[in-house]
Amino acid sequence: MAEKEKPPGVLSTGDSRLLNRFSLALALLIPALIAAHPLANNDLPMHLAVGHWVLENGQVPNVDPFSATGHGGPWVAHEWLAATLFKSVESLGHPNFLIALAVLLSATLGGLLELIQRSFGVPAFWRLLLLVPVWLAVGRRLMLRPHLLALNLVLLVWWITRHGRQSSRWLWTLIPVMTLWANLHGSFLLGIAYIVGDLCIFSRGHALPQKQRFLVAGGCLLATLINPHGLALYLFPFQLALDPVFTAGVFEWLPPWTAPGFMTTPAAISGIVLISLAVLGSVLHGSGTENSGLRGLLKRPGFALSLLAAVTATLLASRQLRHLALATLLWTPLIGVLWSSLHWRVSPLLQRAALSFPVALVLLLGFQGYPAGVDAQGQWRWRSIGSGWSPQTPVIPLDALANQWEVQGTLLCEYEFGGFASYLSGGRLKPTMDSRNTVYTPEFFLDHSAALRGEKPVILQQLLTESAAALLNPEKPGRRKLGIRLSQSAEWVLISNSKEAQLWVKRSSVPEKYRNSLPPQRS
Repeated sequence: MAEKEKPPGVLSTGDSRLLNRFSLALALLIPALIAAHPLANNDLPMHLAVGHWVLENGQVPNVDPFSATGHGGPWVAHEWLAATLFKSVESLGHPNFLIALAVLLSATLGGLLELIQRSFGVPAFWRLLLLVPVWLAVGRRLMLRPHLLALNLVLLVWWITRHGRQSSRWLWTLIPVMTLWANLHGSFLLGIAYIVGDLCIFSRGHALPQKQRFLVAGGCLLATLINPHGLALYLFPFQLALDPVFTAGVFEWLPPWTAPGFMTTPAAISGIVLISLAVLGSVLHGSGTENSGLRGLLKRPGFALSLLAAVTATLLASRQLRHLALATLLWTPLIGVLWSSLHWRVSPLLQRAALSFPVALVLLLGFQGYPAGVDAQGQWRWRSIGSGWSPQTPVIPLDALANQWEVQGTLLCEYEFGGFASYLSGGRLKPTMDSRNTVYTPEFFLDHSAALRGEKPVILQQLLTESAAALLNPEKPGRRKLGIRLSQSAEWVLISNSKEAQLWVKRSSVPEKYRNSLPPQRS
């Protein structure tokens, strides 16, 4: 007889209540510690700028209101609700509130994963043992961006569909969840696909009648139409992900094995470990008979669809490493099922040993930080616990430029700096490039990059003529040559210089009342 599915939250046989409490506490604590770091990602400022615009104007923009070179073209602000949430939190008065939100969302991610594993009947021993590789792999993505909300919604939908097999009324909550998801992140299409698969195709174990299951699935699909962009929202994720020009220049959109240095990071190594555990666990099971081995597992309610989702996420991760976190989260409960179903005896000594690994990770995170990888010089980079904005971001010089010196107009900048300009200036500084690749044509993105390298002098001259200021990364190709050119011009002044960013301003762009603070003009 096939093994009976355990209701969600039921403790596995042999697990003490204390051990399960430890498992839950560590599942919440580890991702929370990883997320408790200074704000550094370059997408967050643009989300804050969008959120500010939405709150100020009382509507969602459908054209580009920020850039100097987007020409007010059509724009699908598919993460507008997440942006509004982030700005509302930031408006409480300190960037640490944003860090607190990231910590909260990361902890809920850990809690949901714990609940899903329990719903599959994965014992505490395996849940504890998997905590280290799981969060080392996912940790790179624990930062405040809309994808963190989306990952929570992936697990929430998964848990609701599993819980709905025991309490069918829970399935109706999927409709408001999908309404929310469609306005938070473009990955809502994954949720629709999973819900349709679970309720209409792999429906084994559901008590809700077929007609009502189809109504729930149809309601979820219709609910995603409640968005300010209508049907355009459904095409946007494909336009975003299939842009070969922009994605080839962004680290997280690259395949894992072509992203510079990624394959030596703990995230990559942990991902390889987890895939190896999945493969080895499957081999040890063998195909089995009708009610044993892999064939038996595939008959468990929800297991076959979960396996299909995990394999799909793995294929996505093989194309773009940004999907590694999704694949890891989807595989984790399945790996727990594969290995715990082998029914190996776990002694109290082994249970204590399993507990020691995540405890050691907590100590590492608390004292040293998250091991982000190795830099070009072969030195370890640690993402340590901290507060506020990272000093590596151009927050201070841009804030001074826009709000103290009152400079406004076009800002010639790297794509990763554009969001900071829009956010810190309240839209008064118009970047020539930012991280919203659908606002700019691929041709302009390439021309802009080539101009900053010095390969398109005509375009560069045009950009310099139109710009009030320039924010450049001196470490990128051609930027030092551009910096020398600006330093030799009586028109431009260097007002901030760091390893990560040089901020130049045009004398004529500084209000006359502040020009006396500039260095004297060359004769």
